[in-house]
Amino acid sequence: KRFQEITCVILWTVLMTHNLFYLVKFFPKDLYLKVISMALYGILLADFFSGFVHWFCDTWLSFDTPILGPALIRPFREHHIDPTLMTRHDFVETNGDNLATTLIPMGVVAYKLQSCNYEEIYSYYPTLIFLYWFCFFAG
Repeated sequence: KRFQEITCVILWTVLMTHNLFYLVKFFPKDLYLKVISMALYGILLADFFSGFVHWFCDTWLSFDTPILGPALIRPFREHHIDPTLMTRHDFVETNGDNLATTLIPMGVVAYKLQSCNYEEIYSYYPTLIFLYWFCFFAG
């Protein structure tokens, strides 16, 4: 479990750094209003989505839920039993699983930024910005 969390934190950091570099490099100045609105939309949706997942897991899942229960629900609910427990974990243990959920979309962004020409990146750019900020705040 610890190896998986460390791997996720490292991969997330590499992908976010890579993607930020290329998003800045390819920033289309004529789309700045759309880029700003997509960034804000990504941030707001990440906040809503994380709240919804928290509510859903607390309401509908339990420790006995097959597969998800022991692996995700037990550590997820620990903060209800001991609200300060999370503060006694290190960064990797606290964030490793959350960051893992954003690796696939961040990998897609990295793939698009590496494999597409400028015109294609230009057409995808608002979506790439949305995904970047959604993953940044959801992670």
